[in-house]
Amino acid sequence: MDPLDLLGLCRRAAEEGVPGDLVVPRVFSLGDYQSTWRRDPAAVRAQLDALLCAPHPGDGLELLLRSGALHALVPELVAIRNLGDDPEAALHKDVWDHTKRVVAGVPNRLELRWGALMHDIGKATTRRVERGTVTFHGHDAVGAKMVDGIQRRLRLFGDDEALLGTVRSLVLNHLRPAQYKRDWADSGVRRLLADVGGPSGFERLMALSRADLTTKNAAKRDRALARGRELEARVRQVYASDNAPRLPKGAMGIVLERSGLRPGAWLNDMRCALEREMELGALPAGEAAEFYAAEALRRLRLAQEGMQMKSAGRAE
Repeated sequence: MDPLDLLGLCRRAAEEGVPGDLVVPRVFSLGDYQSTWRRDPAAVRAQLDALLCAPHPGDGLELLLRSGALHALVPELVAIRNLGDDPEAALHKDVWDHTKRVVAGVPNRLELRWGALMHDIGKATTRRVERGTVTFHGHDAVGAKMVDGIQRRLRLFGDDEALLGTVRSLVLNHLRPAQYKRDWADSGVRRLLADVGGPSGFERLMALSRADLTTKNAAKRDRALARGRELEARVRQVYASDNAPRLPKGAMGIVLERSGLRPGAWLNDMRCALEREMELGALPAGEAAEFYAAEALRRLRLAQEGMQMKSAGRAE
């Protein structure tokens, strides 16, 4: 069978679904793959993209594996099959089965489907048994390097540097939402936002993080989802604060100079009041320092006049 025809069958399996016990002969060799990839890499990628974005991507991926196509295409993924997290059993939580569920669980967007497919690719080389517990320390960073290696070997993502960067970022950072703690400083939240490329990158990361929760332990799942919601709220808060309108430099210096008053808490209170009104739209943003200084001095004058009127009333 022509390799492209076989990939087309795998794609159709992902579109229509296939029985779980389907027996598929291994008909795809490394040599077939190499010649097909050299002949028409865009056609191979198109089939893989369509498979991943089909309604039943897990079925298509399983057919890729059973036919031998995955061994030729991305053998790094074959290595996570029958890779468990139980040191006493050959199989407990099979990383390959978990990966298929995560691929099907993320929103149907190409970068998320590829990121989900690759997110645990580093587990095969990092699996260790330490004091009776299976660990995969560093599989996120190792996996990101493996994505780079696959790209160098296959040019899997062609010249689409944006897609490559997104997939690599998802693999590298997919554990970070689970590491969030309530005592994170705002600087830690900002660092995460910067590392994943801002709000859109964070949204993709959280989509992958939610799909990655395939545990059958309801309590554990609920705790993880609650932690994710709290992190999302922190990100919104920090991002809104960092991107709120700010007074131009020098505005409050003009106020201090022209008011004749001594520096004090009132100066910061005035700044906060003006910036809050800018954020709400009650005061225009983007004006010159003189504009805001004049508004602050006007408010000071009104406040002083009010205090004088109160003093006069008490004197009478």
